[in-house]
Amino acid sequence: AMAEVVEHALNAVPCAAVFVPTRSGTTARLISRFKPGVWIVAASSDAAVCQGLTFSCGVLPVYVETEPEEWPQFARDWLKANGINGPVAILVAGPSPRHPHANPRLEFIRLG
Repeated sequence: AMAEVVEHALNAVPCAAVFVPTRSGTTARLISRFKPGVWIVAASSDAAVCQGLTFSCGVLPVYVETEPEEWPQFARDWLKANGINGPVAILVAGPSPRHPHANPRLEFIRLG
């Protein structure tokens, strides 16, 4: 269901990228089946997950040692370092080791 919400959001709002913190890669893979016109940046602290995501269409796996404190700042820094511009990025996140009781969410990150 979340992948479909992301697809609709991308059709309505021009975005620079979609950021998906992931432990398994499942959400990134589900979003990739819609073949969005932007990168799906799948950040994971599991090298095996990153390796498995290498073959998913439009998914760019990014290995992170630990979960960033602030995902919006991580997204801004990553986009700037990679020369990708745009007004907005999407963050798709859910429960994590740091926030185990968090609800799944889609967040628009203003970049400018």
